[in-house]
Amino acid sequence: MIIWVVLGIGFAVPAVSKFSDPDLWWHLKTGQIITESGRIPAADPFSFTCHGKPWVAHEWLSDIVFYSIFHQFGFRGLVFLQALLISALFFSIFILVSRRTKNLPAALIITTLTGLAGIPFWTCRPQLFTYLLLAGLLILLDNPIHKRKIWLAAPMFALWSNLHGAWIFGYAVMLVVFTDYAIYAIKGGKRGEALRLAAVAAISLAAVLAGPSPMERLTYPLQYISGAIPSQ
Repeated sequence: MIIWVVLGIGFAVPAVSKFSDPDLWWHLKTGQIITESGRIPAADPFSFTCHGKPWVAHEWLSDIVFYSIFHQFGFRGLVFLQALLISALFFSIFILVSRRTKNLPAALIITTLTGLAGIPFWTCRPQLFTYLLLAGLLILLDNPIHKRKIWLAAPMFALWSNLHGAWIFGYAVMLVVFTDYAIYAIKGGKRGEALRLAAVAAISLAAVLAGPSPMERLTYPLQYISGAIPSQ
């Protein structure tokens, strides 16, 4: 019953929101350009001041997903996709909280409050993939030493880096958690476990290179954070 309530909250959010985010439209157009031309734009095709200048379309896979859904099902399809991603996110949050609190009603309340607080951010744009993947990563990172599933982090980052540039924040979180557990493992005489976490971190970073323009997607988040490139 609680699971259905969580999913219902996720599907209710798009019903009270509108496609008011201005970025959605150029994401749809970029997806159309990629789908119809079979190529990812390397130069800015939209803006007036930066037209023709180098551009890293680091959200290219998200753009294809959005455009494909829109092309086949229109705005209703986008609403459903938005609801599906938000519901999956809320369910992941519910799992995380319920594991920590061991209290299902409390987990439901916290999940609901999280959903309400984040309404301004639950817009139909690539960030939704980051929110969901970050929640999924946190589930994987729950006691990673005793989980073989931690190796799923590598394909997760391969997908994430092609959906949205904020993969770097997820990777930073993973490094912090791994460092903590590695120190604990080394102190306990379990160097093998620490080496395994180091291997997962290294392979996950290498997985970011999977896909088009690998080095550009690897360095783009750092350049964006440092202000070396303008906001798109």
